[in-house]
Amino acid sequence: MTSSIMRWAAFSLLAIVLASCGENVAPPQVDLTPYLPQNLEALSVDSSAVRLRWTAPAMVTDTLLAGYIVRYADRQQNIPKTQTEFTATALSPGSVTFFINPVAQSGQTADGVQITWAPAKRFLLTYTLTEYTPPEPARPAAIFLGTETTAPHVAPLAVFGQRSPDLYLDGTAIPDSLFLKSPILFDPVWNATSFSVETDSAGSLDYYRSTFPSTTSFTRGQMVALDNRIYYVRTAADQAGTWLFARIHVHVLPGLSYPNRSVQITISLQRVPGLPFASADPFVDRPCVPSGVFRAAVAEAS
Repeated sequence: MTSSIMRWAAFSLLAIVLASCGENVAPPQVDLTPYLPQNLEALSVDSSAVRLRWTAPAMVTDTLLAGYIVRYADRQQNIPKTQTEFTATALSPGSVTFFINPVAQSGQTADGVQITWAPAKRFLLTYTLTEYTPPEPARPAAIFLGTETTAPHVAPLAVFGQRSPDLYLDGTAIPDSLFLKSPILFDPVWNATSFSVETDSAGSLDYYRSTFPSTTSFTRGQMVALDNRIYYVRTAADQAGTWLFARIHVHVLPGLSYPNRSVQITISLQRVPGLPFASADPFVDRPCVPSGVFRAAVAEAS
């Protein structure tokens, strides 16, 4: 009789555990889909930090929602439900996947959204370009934006003994006509760097942009070089058939006139191979399983 009672208790406990998804008492299952963050995006802050930003769902004030959990690498952080930004710092090199899960007042979590991004390879030094017109071979008019393994550097705009730079500075005697140009405009066999039609007015690269230029927006071969302006550039990477995306901040040096105008450029590489821009997708979280404590209790009772 005692053995039968113990087996009945064991099966009853197992049923409760399986239904409770690891909790002592099964909380009522709620649909947390209406509380998913919307329009999740990411932006490199510097070489080891990424800022996430999203739009709060319409039902964020519902009392059923307690908040969110942000998980990445081996870390996690609880944040209030009204918070719509989160900055992850001290990241290791390479891409990181972030998960944001809604949490109910009962403690239940649900599938959320995810985004993968890599901190930009920020070069804090500035690089000075001087306009190429009139042609003077020694002028540092061209710049190599760098790759994942090489740093940027400036060079004269020479044809022989030099591979194609990523862009160069060119001007004419007409006021305000100072251009950043694709090297293919200088030599038709050189790389075709392209500029996005979208730019931003900012005092430095620390400007936060909530949306990135579309990959289809890189259609310009040249852009007027304006002071305190961020340009978005697509250029050929070292590996054939791949592209390197970068943000460049331009500061036009004051007090200089044609033909000696110069600009200072600060560069932030915005990609790792295969990851030109951040993308957010729904994800399926880990399956809910009974805890080891309850599995042990069932085994002992049987």
